[in-house]
Amino acid sequence: INGRPLAGIIQSAVLSDDRVFIVANNTDKIEVTDTSLESIATISLTDLSLTPSAFALAGPDKGYISDLYNHSVAVVNLEDYTVDENRIEVGNNPRDMVVVDNRLYVANSGFGDDDTVTIIDIESDQVLTTVTVGNGSAHLKADDQGYVWAISSGKKAYDENWNRDPDHDIHGRLDIISGSQIIATIETGGFPRSVALDETRGQAWVVNEQAVQQIDMSSYEIVDQAFIGRSFNGIGFSEAEERLYLADSRGYTQSGQAIIFDLEGAAVDSFQVGIAPMDFLFQVQVE
Repeated sequence: INGRPLAGIIQSAVLSDDRVFIVANNTDKIEVTDTSLESIATISLTDLSLTPSAFALAGPDKGYISDLYNHSVAVVNLEDYTVDENRIEVGNNPRDMVVVDNRLYVANSGFGDDDTVTIIDIESDQVLTTVTVGNGSAHLKADDQGYVWAISSGKKAYDENWNRDPDHDIHGRLDIISGSQIIATIETGGFPRSVALDETRGQAWVVNEQAVQQIDMSSYEIVDQAFIGRSFNGIGFSEAEERLYLADSRGYTQSGQAIIFDLEGAAVDSFQVGIAPMDFLFQVQVE
């Protein structure tokens, strides 16, 4: 729609009422568009030596960018799309972020070596506390109760010759955070990547290495270890359609695929997407 390539590897995207914030980390920028994807602004981060991995909204005029390699978060003024020079120090290799009840939650991955979520007061931009979760904290999802579902992907082990050493793997897990307290931990095993929530039916689904697992949101227990018996790269739940969307990468040399499933786990449709899909955003059309 803009007559030019996006340029950059999309790490994440955030949809507000009237804007989309698209994070491209190898070109170190955030593209701001309207909901038809027509460009509004480009936030260039190259001169700031900032490698963005995620963006979070904290109101119509304020946002946050996680800096993948400088263990920090930057504040963005969304009135003029300028980035504050000051940084908020967090854990190693921060990835996903989410704002809940005037708090910013930052998942610190450490590429498998960090196991924390930093919690920041969005009024003062001061760190309130740090919560210990599983290794490789990388994906966060907030539910309607204000709980934060923190996916930790774990860490695969290798010996001194870079051969796989599964006996020393650190498996991932899912932690539920309320305020600054962990109220439940779900041992998923394997190396989970992302989670989708259906709060109407009290169900959650986790994309793990070999399967999509189904979780009861009231008991925080896995009720089906292989709800869908194959691996994907990302998951989304369309509440309006009552459908699950699963992202299938199929490598980095060809287009990926999105496969749509009903809530019984049966595939009902699919469509081609770009290279290496990993997440979904759903825009509700208001008649």
